[in-house]
Amino acid sequence: MAIDTPSQVSTSVPFELVAFRKALRYQRWVVDTVQPYLGNRILEVGAGIGNTSRSLPVRDLLVLSEADKHLADILQQTVSSNFPQNAPVKAHWVDLDSNWTEPLGEYNFDTIISFNVVEHVQNDLELFRQFARILKLGKTDGPKRIVTFVPAHNWAYGSLDRIHGHCRRYSEDHFRRIVKQLDPSASLYTRYFNLFGLPNWFLMSRVLGRTTIGEGPIQVFEKVCPWVRPIDDFLHHVLRLPFGQSIIAVITI
Repeated sequence: MAIDTPSQVSTSVPFELVAFRKALRYQRWVVDTVQPYLGNRILEVGAGIGNTSRSLPVRDLLVLSEADKHLADILQQTVSSNFPQNAPVKAHWVDLDSNWTEPLGEYNFDTIISFNVVEHVQNDLELFRQFARILKLGKTDGPKRIVTFVPAHNWAYGSLDRIHGHCRRYSEDHFRRIVKQLDPSASLYTRYFNLFGLPNWFLMSRVLGRTTIGEGPIQVFEKVCPWVRPIDDFLHHVLRLPFGQSIIAVITI
């Protein structure tokens, strides 16, 4: 069963996951930005219903994991609908009540990636330690990376963050502290992302106190994405502008 439109997704799925189902240009932009840091054996943590997963590269292995059993079932449908039958892509339900890192370690991952996941976890340092544990269980050669895409700037934290269960928004300094405690020998690369989305988030979340984004703004941004993307990439990749709606962190261990 293909899941290509929001109307085909169960009403028990969070609205934002459904609304972002059609934001293909935005999701492609996000994945293209992190792609240089992705290896050949990739684990996505907290894949949801697979919105961004559809754009991830398929190399030696791609495992899409989800802790919510209902979302994991839909994720399996996404895999069946969007990847060739014999592609090395798996949907994996994570039982958080078990020792979930050991089974994943057997896949020999060289990359763990998450999109808008770790901001939901109170003890994010422990989550990063679990990520590192999974990578260190692997026997692959070459660099091993944790690639994280999260909301940026605590001063932008507002009603939308609270309603979506965000414990925090992130900065370069926050990731530096994580790396220092995680593994002082690890290297860190960060860059901000989507400057143009930041004022709108601040307006809706801090000024207007909205509790939902709505499909309208998502559809508008999807239409202007081809024009926004090259400007934003120049501002953040070349000029290293320290502001954006999101921040990308790459930890190499």
